[in-house]
Formats: sequence, structure tokens, C-alpha cells
Amino acid sequence: RGTCPCGVGMVVEPQDPGPRGMCHVAEVKQGGSLAQHGVVRVGDKLAEVDGVSCVGTLRDRIKGMVVGPRGTSVRLLLLRERPGGPPQEIRVEVVRAVGA
Repeated sequence: RGTCPCGVGMVVEPQDPGPRGMCHVAEVKQGGSLAQHGVVRVGDKLAEVDGVSCVGTLRDRIKGMVVGPRGTSVRLLLLRERPGGPPQEIRVEVVRAVGA
């Protein structure tokens, strides 16, 4: 485990501005930790990081929640829209890695 700040290989962008707004996954970086799981897609909404709600949270704050020491893990809860039904919950635990 190192102390350099590392992510999981995802880019998030604001989707719905305001206090109820959420960020969505704009990119899953090839070769990153998240891409290796193969379950998260562009367009999924980020709902929680390590059990902390991301609703109404600014992108820079979310980045600070996801980035951490190399080799440590972070738990993400994402929501995927489904036509005619409630969003699908996607829970994934990802290890932070260099270049992710």
C-alpha cells in the first residue's frame, strides 16, 4: 500500500444541478480498476461512496471521496435507469490503483 492518491478509473460529471442532483459516470477508463469489474457503464448515476450519499454533492468533493491511498478499497453504489421501472442498484467494491 502506498500513500500516493489513486482513483478507480472513472470520470464523473454533474447530471442534474441543484441539491437533489447527482453525478453520472462520463467515462470508465480502460485498464482501470473499475473497468476490470465490467459492471459499471457510462451513464450510471453515482449515489454513494463508502455509504455516504453523493446526492447534491459537487464533483470535486466526490473525487475527494473516491481517491485515496493505493491498494485501499472503496465501495460504490450506482443507479442505472431502467425503462418503465425503478433504477437498478449496482454495488461494487474497487481497489484504488496507480493510473486508475
